[in-house]
Amino acid sequence: MTPKVVGLAVSLLTGMFLLASSLLVRNDDQQARSLSRAVAEITVVIPGCGRDILLALDVIKSILLYAKPDLMIVVYLFTEMANQVEARRAVNSLLRSSAFKGIAMVVNVMEPLFPKVADNQTEAWRNLWKPCAAQRLFLPEVLPSVDSVIYVDADTVFVRSAGDLWAEFALMTGNQMIGMAKDHELDFLGHYNKFSKVPYVPPLGVNSGVMLMNLTRLRASNATDELLELYTIYKNQLTLHDQDLLNIHLNRHPAPFSERLYPLSCSWNYRHKHCFNGTNNCPGAEIDGVSLFHGAAGAFEPNSTKNKNWRIISHAVREYHPDASSSRTFKRDLAAALESSNSSIPCPALYAANDPWSI
Repeated sequence: MTPKVVGLAVSLLTGMFLLASSLLVRNDDQQARSLSRAVAEITVVIPGCGRDILLALDVIKSILLYAKPDLMIVVYLFTEMANQVEARRAVNSLLRSSAFKGIAMVVNVMEPLFPKVADNQTEAWRNLWKPCAAQRLFLPEVLPSVDSVIYVDADTVFVRSAGDLWAEFALMTGNQMIGMAKDHELDFLGHYNKFSKVPYVPPLGVNSGVMLMNLTRLRASNATDELLELYTIYKNQLTLHDQDLLNIHLNRHPAPFSERLYPLSCSWNYRHKHCFNGTNNCPGAEIDGVSLFHGAAGAFEPNSTKNKNWRIISHAVREYHPDASSSRTFKRDLAAALESSNSSIPCPALYAANDPWSI
């Protein structure tokens, strides 16, 4: 670790309220049995600042809904102090529910942490794009003892085991340190190829809403130093902010796509434009079905004019009460709600033969 990165790590830790302000587990025999059965451990990071805390809690609920009993799931939830009491209460309630009695999960609630650098940039980082959005850029230093994480935005919903996404770490080459899906699949829907003022990963940029992050390799490559430098150079040209910075960074290391980038399937970052005019344009989803829905551009909002399936999915997760029905019932009811909402099935990938709705 270079002196500059050491300084960053020290400033991050010094400015932190608590490294892990709450460790949330079910402290009973049931949890002990779940932990003893777990044969693999995965780590997921979710930001949930401001009103996004409700979405972040829905992400945790969706992870539990599709979890496999042989997994130990460690979650780092970043949110402000004002949200933490309610976050603890909500997560403890989920972990103690009958529907999730066989799932082993630990949730660490943490204060968002950003580098203390010159020119009052700490607040700039804190509010880049929206509160907590830039947290993903500093995870190598914020979580210094963690090797790898799945990072997901708060506006995401798993409809497949997070363990299946974690398994993709094993497919990375020795040089790859971050997995991201394309920002778009079709040229005419693209943002970067039409509007970007900064370098990006060709041909259409990559999306930072879902990422596989090998933090050990990112630390060794001094990626955080470079991101800080890139912000200074490009800060007045950023439109998608933290996502732009990651695109610029990866563009600097081409070989031929990017020597540091693992190309993640769009099925793990399925956005409303992947179902453009009712037609699927995500090749991975055509094969495997959708694995994770990303409500980018407000697609999960109740008043959104985007594809209504995203609203149905978000609403179903929000309204699901694990003490009232099983995860099996949830999956069946969600599939029925999606099918009945359409006169014809849009995006057949949602119902592929190997689909994630299977019960």
